Amino acid sequence: MGMKKILLLFIFSVITMFVNGQNIASANLTWDVDEVTDLQTQTTIPYKATFKTNASSSVEWIQKEGALATLYNVVATEGTWENISSYGSFTFLLNRNGKHCRLTVEKDVGGTFITLHFETVENKNYRQRFRVLAKL
Repeated sequence: MGMKKILLLFIFSVITMFVNGQNIASANLTWDVDEVTDLQTQTTIPYKATFKTNASSSVEWIQKEGALATLYNVVATEGTWENISSYGSFTFLLNRNGKHCRLTVEKDVGGTFITLHFETVENKNYRQRFRVLAKL
């Protein structure tokens, strides 16, 4: 095997180890989504946005091609998910300006999804489920 092939194999192995070993609780990750489902009405529409989970400190929701960015502080987390290339789930309990919500990232045989669960002052639940584009 030539030196060039060995070098390429080494680089691919290092990249694969980095991606496969990412722990959602300690890594800064970007999740691009392409559709959203309103879980009350079961209505699904195309929707492009990005969620950035910054270890266990903050979550940024970027919409309208970057024109609208909302930053949430993480107040607590639930679960463990040490390898995002495997099936699992992890929940961030978020706060922004005194309003709380839950953001759950989950991966199963059906794909990777982010669920945002807001509770309003009137005790009405508002939940949205976003489909995450495949990583690699």
